Amino acid sequence: AEYMGGILIAMSRVAAGIFDTLSAMYCRTVAKNLAKNGLRYEDLLIETPEVLEATARLSKGEIAARNMRWARAQDLNMKKKYLYGDDLVKAEQEVWTPYLSPLVSVAQVEAKEKLDWK
Repeated sequence: AEYMGGILIAMSRVAAGIFDTLSAMYCRTVAKNLAKNGLRYEDLLIETPEVLEATARLSKGEIAARNMRWARAQDLNMKKKYLYGDDLVKAEQEVWTPYLSPLVSVAQVEAKEKLDWK
């Protein structure tokens, strides 16, 4: 019985290692595809009521930047082209930079409080 427990622990460690490797590969692929289109991860959040509320709370500058990223991505897609050079490098550095998630978290807390008061 003790031998089987050791085997299971070893197998779970191997599975965790494989999962971590696959997860990292997936994240790199997502980042690469977002960057070559000039998008950030949070540009693709599903528009739930909380996300819409958070979007409404963005500064005018951040809304303009978000709209520009969307417009550029659509333009690149229509032309069947991708970002390159300095634009690509900048996009790669900003893919995971949060700008909306802190506001989404606040909106989620407020929505929960609103439900609790009912």
